[in-house]
Order: sequence, then C-alpha cells, then structure tokens
Amino acid sequence: MCARIKTCKPHKLFDKNIIDGFINGIGKLTVLISKVIHIFDQVIVDGMVNWTAKETYNSGKRLRLLQTGNISSYAIVMFGVVAIYIIYLIIRASF
Repeated sequence: MCARIKTCKPHKLFDKNIIDGFINGIGKLTVLISKVIHIFDQVIVDGMVNWTAKETYNSGKRLRLLQTGNISSYAIVMFGVVAIYIIYLIIRASF
C-alpha cells in the first residue's frame, strides 16, 4: 500500500490503464479466437461429418436394391468378380 496519496495515484493509473487494459485485451482476443474456432467447427468439421453420414445412408439405400437374399446369386457375382480379377492379372502379367 502507498503511504502517501501522491505516490498512490500513479500506481492506480498504471494498474487501471496498463494492467487492466492488457488483461481486457487478452480476454477479447480469447473470445475472438473462440468464435473463429466455433465457426470452423460448425462449418468444416460438422459439415464433413454430416456429409459422410448422408453419403453412407444414400449408399446403403442404393446397395439395398442389390440384396436379393438368394445365396446362389451372391455366389455367381462372387465367382464373376474373381474371374474378372484373374483375367486382369493374366493380361497385366503378359505386358
């Protein structure tokens, strides 16, 4: 504490103008940074998550049309894919 009034006034002004101004500036900067991070989170991160969810749902709807429940049709498709892959390997090995 200041022993005299004359020496207290400069300390009070320094505290009020410099220290408090610095602390308030840091607070305002923190709020600004948090707003930017919030916008990034809402637009970029949530946007990508929502897009991925939507595309996964739509892919499932399209693939559902291919499901017949008939095991023999699944086996025919599987053997056809394996045959195409073997033909691809043979052609690739010959060049």
